[in-house]
Amino acid sequence: MATNEPEHENRDAEETGANEDEDTGAQVAPIVRLEEVAVTTCEEDEDAVLDLKSKLYRFDKEANQWKKRGSGTVKLLKHKDTGKIRLVMS
Repeated sequence: MATNEPEHENRDAEETGANEDEDTGAQVAPIVRLEEVAVTTCEEDEDAVLDLKSKLYRFDKEANQWKKRGSGTVKLLKHKDTGKIRLVMS
């Protein structure tokens, strides 16, 4: 004769477990009021010609090897008025 006790216990454990998405009702007030500030990137007058994820390396002459200097996004930006292109890595 089969019993349903283990199955029943598993259902109870699932129902009583804390729901991760449950709203606890806690409210956090800001400590300091900050004003909105306009941030300029100096890219407002430029169009992105190229935008790639990349890595930057430098060659170490003493060790005779390439050393990683960082990783990020490399952009080729073309100025709308002058047509000059610059390389930016951020």
